[in-house]
Amino acid sequence: IWTTKPSRKACRAMNCGEIMFHCYRKDKFGLVLLAACDDRAKFRWADISNPGRASDYLSYVHSGLPSLLSKPGVLLPGHTFIGDNAFIETMYMATPIMGSNLTDEEDAYNFYLSQLRITIERAFGILVHRWAILRAPLSVHIDKVAP
Repeated sequence: IWTTKPSRKACRAMNCGEIMFHCYRKDKFGLVLLAACDDRAKFRWADISNPGRASDYLSYVHSGLPSLLSKPGVLLPGHTFIGDNAFIETMYMATPIMGSNLTDEEDAYNFYLSQLRITIERAFGILVHRWAILRAPLSVHIDKVAP
C-alpha cells in the first residue's frame, strides 16, 4: 500500500526510521501488504503492519500467521498455503523448488505451483479494479493507514 512520505510521528509509532518505509525497487513510500485468498480469489487474511522496506518473509514471520498455521486443526487436512521464493517450505507452506537442473517432476511441480499462485495475483487485480483508489499512492499519511 503506497502512501505519502511518513511523518516523524508515524515513524515513532512504528518504532523505525523514515527510510524503512521507502521501497527502493518501486521508489515509493508505503507498507507491505501480505494477504491470503481462497481458490475463488476471496481474501481470507491480510496484514499491513510492516514498513515497505521489510521483506515479504520478515513481514510474514512478524504477522503471527506462522504460529496460527502451526496449530492443529487450523488448516483442513490435505490443504496448504502456496508461497513464492520469499517464503520457507513448511508442513503448511508449499514453495517452488529452487535450482536450474530440475527433473521433469520438479519442473511440473513448479509449474503447477505457479498456476496456483496466480489466484492471489488475480485477487489483487480484482481488488484494485473494484477500489480504483488503490491504483495510485494514497494521499494520507502512513499513521492513518497502519493499524
